[in-house]
Amino acid sequence: MCGKTIVRAAVFLGVLAATATATVSPAVAGMAFPVAVEKILMSQSSGPVSTLSADRKRELVACVNGVLADLPSGKKRFVTEAANYAELEDRFGAVVMENRAEWKQRIARGCAHIAVSSIQTAATAE
Repeated sequence: MCGKTIVRAAVFLGVLAATATATVSPAVAGMAFPVAVEKILMSQSSGPVSTLSADRKRELVACVNGVLADLPSGKKRFVTEAANYAELEDRFGAVVMENRAEWKQRIARGCAHIAVSSIQTAATAE
């Protein structure tokens, strides 16, 4: 049971880092980085993030923003200077996955408890 939960959490966080495409296309250039992270995570319409309740998503947003607070300002600017939502997601995914997925791993270490508790809650409901 515990092994399955860990694997599910790892898959959840992998999908989080890659961020599935959403159907939102706001103007994003100049957006603050924490707002960009919130927009990406709250807009997920498929994958594990989309199955979280709004409260869990907000908890995840806060956690991811906390982990990425140390991201260099140039990387944050690269993400927020995207011309549209699709580019915002692509840039966010690229930054999180670079350097052997360094930031993805940091997100997984810092935010896994959110995914694990959500997966355990879902498994209990089944």
